[in-house]
Amino acid sequence: MCKKNFLNITKLIYNKGDDIRQALELKTVDLIRRKHAEESGVSINEEDIIDIDVSYDGSWLTRGHTSHIGIGCVVDVLTGYVLDFHIVSTFCLVCQTTGRKIKEKSPSQYSEWFETHKPFCEINYTGSSAMMETHAAEVLWLRSVTKFKLRYTSMLSDGDAKSFKRVTELKPYGDIPIVKEECVNHVGKRMGSALRNLVADCSKKGTSLGGKGHGKLTQNTIKKLTLYYSRAIRKHKNVSDMQKAIMASLYHCLSTDKSPKHQLCPTGSGSWCFYNAAVAKNETPGPHRKLLCTPLNYKLLADHLKPIYKRLSEPALLQRCLLGATQKRQRVFAFQDLEYL
Repeated sequence: MCKKNFLNITKLIYNKGDDIRQALELKTVDLIRRKHAEESGVSINEEDIIDIDVSYDGSWLTRGHTSHIGIGCVVDVLTGYVLDFHIVSTFCLVCQTTGRKIKEKSPSQYSEWFETHKPFCEINYTGSSAMMETHAAEVLWLRSVTKFKLRYTSMLSDGDAKSFKRVTELKPYGDIPIVKEECVNHVGKRMGSALRNLVADCSKKGTSLGGKGHGKLTQNTIKKLTLYYSRAIRKHKNVSDMQKAIMASLYHCLSTDKSPKHQLCPTGSGSWCFYNAAVAKNETPGPHRKLLCTPLNYKLLADHLKPIYKRLSEPALLQRCLLGATQKRQRVFAFQDLEYL
């Protein structure tokens, strides 16, 4: 098969696939609008513009900041359905093959050829690969109202705020603000990173916080503390309860028989805190050294850990975690989609 026929066939397949995508897109948007109407308890007409929470993320065809193709996608947080996506490309196969040959033979003829090819050219971006995700966000937010009658007023994303910053600068919805929400998984990982950095920094200064020894900050202990921190965020629906649970997980682990620190732990016989559960049953609490799953050496670690826990339980950060949502669905979609580009 010659290259021309191959390109014509691939274009035909693409057009058929695009027709299916558009039909599926309309059904998805209609379903999302109905789900949000049910959730809010308000009837919504076809022309009504509604505000929704979305998750946004980007990905690239190849690793590093040298990829010619990237993608940004929006996922509805309530339903988990992919709402919209935009592919960013700095590469066009036709330009690199047919266009280059014509240009080498006759530059003037190339200009005429490019005018006819321009509407079909796959190059839609000329910036750096690093900014592809941000550019895709611009396109998606600017067309949300005209395309879907939707406003993406809440953006769930990872710690990288470039896309969010750019979208807020654009003000696609006028005076209606866009709020940034945090992916709970990404926030949870911050605890692990902070603790590992703490161990490394102290080691350089001659202080060993990790390694062998009861109550030291080993890699296994760091994993457990990160898990406790993530759970504290996921299981609570307001900031004050999150803060209390986060600090409870720290002081529980810092407790000893001589100095129990379980004031913030849940009370009652069903509490996960063995100490408070025993007290509720009018029993003598067992030894901390035996019953603490993740003991921490108070004298060695308390002064180092308290600032980290205080920073990672700030109201401004936890406020952005109230949705309790993650970008798991989004990442699966993005990487699967790019496999076929």
